[in-house]
Amino acid sequence: MKTWFARPLTIRAALLAGFGLTLGLWLFAGYQVTLRIREAQRDAVAVSARYLQAQDLLATVRSQVLVASVLVRDALLDPDAASVANHRNEIERAYDSIDDELSRYVPFLRSPAERERVDRLRSEVEELRSASEDVLGTDRTRWSSEARLLLKRFMPRREAAIRVSEEVQVLNRSAFIDQQQAMTERQSGMQRQVLSIFGVALVISVAVGWLVFYHTAGLELRLTEQRAREE
Repeated sequence: MKTWFARPLTIRAALLAGFGLTLGLWLFAGYQVTLRIREAQRDAVAVSARYLQAQDLLATVRSQVLVASVLVRDALLDPDAASVANHRNEIERAYDSIDDELSRYVPFLRSPAERERVDRLRSEVEELRSASEDVLGTDRTRWSSEARLLLKRFMPRREAAIRVSEEVQVLNRSAFIDQQQAMTERQSGMQRQVLSIFGVALVISVAVGWLVFYHTAGLELRLTEQRAREE
């Protein structure tokens, strides 16, 4: 007695087998393509989010540096005790905000150059803070007459902090452009892979279709011969 797998396939079974193989092949190809597209999109979103977060934090640091310098100038121009106390509190809040932003800064490149510039930025902010305290620690009664001279001692530190923050932003921007170009090349490579996958799937589908056609043609021929013998 013949087992079920030793029996010749019927035309219906051959067609179903060929259709199942072709469908499974195209489903597998579509899954691979979808997987690669999702991976590329996920990487692009992560890079863009990290870049925007880094740039926003650096922009906030720069704006707070400017706010602190304006508050120092206002304090020098208004040496009243109550005004000076308010200005000191606002200056401290500005520097605390800078420290908070820098503590939340996530390096975009994670490269030695970026880490070195971020460390320099922290150092410049600390020196700027010390310069603010030194300026406000002078004799308050002489601020009105010596405001310009005191600001000359303070402004170079402010310019240095702003310059370093801009350097980090320029470095990140250049790296972001490079990564965008790399992603464009990766997408081009992925498109070639997609075409290759679908090309292979098409060739295999044609081969499966030909085998099914050949088998069904043989079955049909045998059926025709059997019917002729019976007649």
